[in-house]
Amino acid sequence: MNLYLPIETKVREFDAKFLLSCVAAEAGYTVILGHKKLLDKRLDQMPPGIFLDKSMPERNISRYLHYKKLGFTLIAHDEEGIAPLNLDEYQRRRRYSNETLAPFEYVLTWGQWQADFIAAKAPLYKEKLKATGHPRVDLTRSEFRAFYAEEVQKLREQYGPMILINTNFMLGNHFLGDDGVMELLEKSGKIPDEEQRQYYLGLQEHHKILFHEFAAMIVKLQERFADSTIIVRPHPSENHETWKHALPSTDKVQVLHEGNVLPWLMAAQVMIHNSCTTGVEAYLLERPVIAYLPIRNEAFEGYLANPLSEIAFTCQKVLDTVERYLENDLTVQSDPQKQELAKHHITGLDGELASDRIVRLLNTVTLTPGNVNQTAYQLYHRFKKTVRSNKILRRLLFGTSVNSRNNLAEQHKKQKFPGIERDELFVSLAKLQTLSGRFASIQIVSLAPNLFQITRGER
Repeated sequence: MNLYLPIETKVREFDAKFLLSCVAAEAGYTVILGHKKLLDKRLDQMPPGIFLDKSMPERNISRYLHYKKLGFTLIAHDEEGIAPLNLDEYQRRRRYSNETLAPFEYVLTWGQWQADFIAAKAPLYKEKLKATGHPRVDLTRSEFRAFYAEEVQKLREQYGPMILINTNFMLGNHFLGDDGVMELLEKSGKIPDEEQRQYYLGLQEHHKILFHEFAAMIVKLQERFADSTIIVRPHPSENHETWKHALPSTDKVQVLHEGNVLPWLMAAQVMIHNSCTTGVEAYLLERPVIAYLPIRNEAFEGYLANPLSEIAFTCQKVLDTVERYLENDLTVQSDPQKQELAKHHITGLDGELASDRIVRLLNTVTLTPGNVNQTAYQLYHRFKKTVRSNKILRRLLFGTSVNSRNNLAEQHKKQKFPGIERDELFVSLAKLQTLSGRFASIQIVSLAPNLFQITRGER
């Protein structure tokens, strides 16, 4: 059976989805792993199978129905569902309902809390909800942390003592600018009404204030801990140049967004954030983590990432807490309340891997055999696609201009997905084989740039 795994944001998704690919291939699946845009375009040319999408927003229902007509079985896993900012906003944006769950065979959740939340919005299909956990959590477990050991060592050698700042102020510092991000949200269907527009405008202002508060705090950090390198790691959709202009021009303060965040969390002596999923990941890795909350608005605050962190309401508290970790105590004390909170929201912190839970669930899926109507639909869609491609080609040949906004959009896409090289998969495979004692027969074939087939070969 074929399993399709799309990737939208490389640094966040690639490692975890490659682990899931190996587990699925080991179980006999032919896995197609690659850039989401590329898979979306080519799916009508590929044999039917299971399409495991990274989310299931209401605005994509027509696309999902199209995939079903092509013969695909749909499963969804909300990539960003672990720590939404505000539950009302989360529901307005995702718009979970009986209608949105209808096209899916299963909807996978990070944990029981998310499953219960969605079930309350879509009671007819609560049996489709499965609290499997997420492969990203697998990579935070003690048995897989050495997956990043070489990268952690290189980071420590390159930067020395390091303080990591993770930001996610994308509405106030978006790559496309203030108007551009609102236009993007509107075009993608994320602003269904005026209430949601006002929410985003409020969040945009909140992010702008946080940007300036964090910039001022970083200057104070650099002054007090001059021997440490401060790494500012913005969200993939943020404008990184804005950070560079706002901060001191010195080797001891750098704005970078390279690779998966996990090795950076492990290499850093302490991490500082505000309502960022990386706060959850730092907690799972048992790393020192501070949530800096210089302004308060519960509508815009992470309800999981912040409580799992040590809270600091003032810059002085941040400085004192960092000093304690750097000079006196780099260990994180066990907190039973935080452990219970994490377990309620995240399945797979111990025991069976989330990746194995997911594949075990996939084994219960039975594909519907193709029929004449399905074949006719596939042929008709390919014809429409050819006509559309010819129209685009004519526009390119006969003088369609490309505006600066489109150029920015392309740069933004490249920032989120810079590409995947075949060698990256082989390096990752070797590490997974060493750590797990599994995947000895896994084979990798490049189908196209940024598109790979992963299968189980003969031993």
